[in-house]
Amino acid sequence: MTRILLKFFFISNFSLLVACSQNEGTRAPEAFGLLSTQTDGTHSTELGNFTATAVKEAYDLDFALLPAKYYSGRQDLFEVRPAMTETEINEVLSHYPIDPQDQLLIGSISGKNLKEFIIARSSEYYKLDLEVAGLWYDISFVGGVVESTLMSIEGRLPIDDKQKYRIAISDDFYFGSAFPGYKYRNNFNFVFNRERVQRSIHEAVRVYLSNTKTSFPNWSQTRGQVRNIIKENLGLKTVAQIQGPGHSSPLRAHIVTTTGIVTAVGSDNWFPYDLDIYIQSQTPDGSPLTSEGLHISSDFNNVDIKLGQKIEVTGMVMEEMRTNGMGETTLRLTQPPKILERDLPLPEAKELSNIPTERISTFDGSLMGKKTLDLNDGIDYWESLEGMRVKTRDLVVSGFRGGGEELLAISDRFYLNLYVYSKSSYSQDLLTHNGGLMPDFLEQDFNPELFVITTNHLSKGIAVDKGGDEYYSYNVGDEIAHSELPGELQSLEGVMTYPKNLFGGGEYALVLPEPQEAMKYENIKTQGFVKLKDRPKTQFNSHNNREEITLTTFNLENLAGNRQDRIDKLAEMIDENLNCPDLINLVEVQDNNGFSLRKGASAEVTLKKIKVAVQQRCSLAHYEYINIDPFEQSEGGQPGGNIRVSLMYNQEKLGFQYRGEFDPLTGGHTGVLPGGILSLNPGRVFPLDEAFNGSRRSPVMEFYLKANREKKLYFIGAHLNSKLGDTDFWGNLQPIAQLSDDRRAQMAEKLNQFARWIESENPKAHIFVLGDFNALSEESSMQVLAGTDQFLRNGMEWIPRNQRYTTNHNGNSQPLDYIFMNRNVYSKDCTEVEVLHLNSDFMGRISDHDPVIVKTCF
Repeated sequence: MTRILLKFFFISNFSLLVACSQNEGTRAPEAFGLLSTQTDGTHSTELGNFTATAVKEAYDLDFALLPAKYYSGRQDLFEVRPAMTETEINEVLSHYPIDPQDQLLIGSISGKNLKEFIIARSSEYYKLDLEVAGLWYDISFVGGVVESTLMSIEGRLPIDDKQKYRIAISDDFYFGSAFPGYKYRNNFNFVFNRERVQRSIHEAVRVYLSNTKTSFPNWSQTRGQVRNIIKENLGLKTVAQIQGPGHSSPLRAHIVTTTGIVTAVGSDNWFPYDLDIYIQSQTPDGSPLTSEGLHISSDFNNVDIKLGQKIEVTGMVMEEMRTNGMGETTLRLTQPPKILERDLPLPEAKELSNIPTERISTFDGSLMGKKTLDLNDGIDYWESLEGMRVKTRDLVVSGFRGGGEELLAISDRFYLNLYVYSKSSYSQDLLTHNGGLMPDFLEQDFNPELFVITTNHLSKGIAVDKGGDEYYSYNVGDEIAHSELPGELQSLEGVMTYPKNLFGGGEYALVLPEPQEAMKYENIKTQGFVKLKDRPKTQFNSHNNREEITLTTFNLENLAGNRQDRIDKLAEMIDENLNCPDLINLVEVQDNNGFSLRKGASAEVTLKKIKVAVQQRCSLAHYEYINIDPFEQSEGGQPGGNIRVSLMYNQEKLGFQYRGEFDPLTGGHTGVLPGGILSLNPGRVFPLDEAFNGSRRSPVMEFYLKANREKKLYFIGAHLNSKLGDTDFWGNLQPIAQLSDDRRAQMAEKLNQFARWIESENPKAHIFVLGDFNALSEESSMQVLAGTDQFLRNGMEWIPRNQRYTTNHNGNSQPLDYIFMNRNVYSKDCTEVEVLHLNSDFMGRISDHDPVIVKTCF
């Protein structure tokens, strides 16, 4: 009889297994062999193979992918073999926990995204991150950069990029206690189509052992392997020699020794839990192209490293890669650092000057392969300072993430990123009316002068929480590190880094290892937290004129029916700031229970709550809402949220007649009949066209003016596909590729086509296409929507140039939300447009978008 002994491990409170074999009587089939329990973290384990196989077989999957960190640790023994009794199976199961680490998500993913996921996870720590069943993979790195990849279905068949595969992944790693999670780090909320029911590893093992009567597969197979190739030891090198004059170190993958003064130090309190150190050379080489600072990564946490120490370090030179293809030159230590001297003065900080203000990069190709930096390019300028102490003053806030960013959020208060620019280096013609910076799409100027002041384990000089439930507030236009008194100009000193953010990307960020006088909150020229009643208010008022209407479009940022606090604030804003418009286009309305995968896609509760809250404040209007529920889990957005574009209108001004019955088989396909009558009201614009596959379908609605029923109004709601798939401005491949706009152009063409159809049947139609278009106004998709004949015009054209923005992304104030109008609207002298910057310029926002408002007459 053949018995397989599984060695039992402990990590924290989690019990784990690894297989060994023990023969009694007849020898096991050759496939069993003598199974090792050892792993150095580079290849799959017997435990991982066994558990992943159990999950794959129990739930009839193509592949199972489980976190490798759960399957290594201390050894213990228990037995597993074919044809086990229920008692024996229960003994095995006693070593598997019932807790979040036991929970699985089942869903589908394309082969292309699956391969990218495995490579990205392997790049987190250059060790095996995923135990697998159903596929094999072998990935080699050279100094952190992928050298080769081999992936196949059980070593035999290629993985098809376009095919959808049904897989299991860890719920704990998707969005739980584990970090970094799949949802944000690997974009799983966009590429993984989740099924509704969670599964259990515990139950999978039970089913697998109960059904296995004859033999097991070979647990000793190396299904996954991750290797980091090391080159020769080059001995003592300077920091400048390690950094080199380009983006990638010329000494990558070599072992070297160097020395420097510690300028920043801190231990990660989350993944990868290493000691991070920055050092700077005492003997600069004098070249402006080679940085004198260097990032050191160490898992030798028992050494007391402090600022001002001179240390000697030995390790492998790596490029710690970001998901955008760029790396931060890092020395990963192979032995503990040696302290040579203590209490030395820190190296002189370099003054930030001549910062490029026009182009992030003028290079064509891979920056990691570029031999020499061009200091006229923004990304090269910041690279030349990577790891160095720098100083600056007269900074202006141009954006933010975290801290008090959201009015009713809690989780984002524990970190803060302030996007800033220096008053001595910025594009003055791109300045907003509130002191932010706007991009210039036509000139490809995305403000390379912007950088981040960030809180993390290295930074001690920036204030976030006041304590308790209070936190500091920073607004766009606030000034930092500046005094009006002669001789008292304050400077800010820190270390320029290229850290990996929550999403795995990188951006140049200043950390403040020491308390900073300039960053004391009382030294920042801020208005503090600004209440809604003190933020901009519209001057449009059409309540007393039945032949005038005001309409707005507003992205609600994933507003669900279970967020009454946010709904109440939305109602306050509609009343206090928007003056209760006659029509409100609501983008990103979620279903009743938010991102839960249960209970369908209905938003009836969400919209009723919005209607009630708004009506309580807007007594002069009588609101009703119109909604078409999306196809469940098939129109993009946050998984489970089922976002859609809905609409609320004032029944005192506008009349609406429901017409036809929604047919799921046609997706609400709507035609335009003679006289401009919609065959379905509300309906959808070409919902079965492939242009809208996997994204939001656009609702279309026909209204009439109650003061004059002959006046017909048509509203087409839009929420086009996101910029996912575009290359990163601060990434490796230049120039940037904005591939997502090709898809938006296809959708825009259909919207334009439908609007023309309406006007062809009703030449007097007043047509509005409004929503979140996820495109800058100069992008080709917006030109397609307008038409070469200006059939539609973007209301943003009526806005002063320094106010043409509705959101803020990484410090850039930019427009994404628009109201397009046909000639019957935009040619009227009474048509006016404005943008209310209620959110993008202020901490304490209730959404990440600003509303756009149009007033017109009939």
